[in-house]
Parts: sequence; C-alpha cells; structure tokens
Amino acid sequence: MDPDTSKKVNDLLSLMDDISTDVDTRTELEKLLNRIQSLEDSVAGLAGRLESFERNYMERQQKILSAAQDLKSIFTDNK
Repeated sequence: MDPDTSKKVNDLLSLMDDISTDVDTRTELEKLLNRIQSLEDSVAGLAGRLESFERNYMERQQKILSAAQDLKSIFTDNK
C-alpha cells in the first residue's frame, strides 16, 4: 500500500475508534442519568414517607399527652 492510502486507512480507523468511544460514552452517560433520576425518585418517595411518619408521630404524641392530662385530672379530682 502506498503511504497516502495507508495514512487514509489509519485516519479512518482512528475516526471509527473515536466514534465508537463517543457512542460508548453517551450510552454510559445515559445510564448514569437514568440511575440518578431513579435515585432522585426514590429519595422523594422516602421524604414523603418520612413526612407521613412525622405526622403520625405528632398525632400519637398529642393523644398520649391528652391521655396523660386526663389521667392527671382523674387522680387530682379524687383527692
């Protein structure tokens, strides 16, 4: 092969490698972005559940305080 043809073949092979690398990089980037979105959705779901737990805790704490006050009033009325 003459040197000019050899250089063109090498340039073409190099270009194909670059394209392949770009495609692989894009694919991996898309996978990472999808994973990040999935994790963000999971965190949002956990935040919602945590808020629900906090509301339930506050409601139950309020019921316990109310029951404690009722018990105190029962015992103080009997004295």
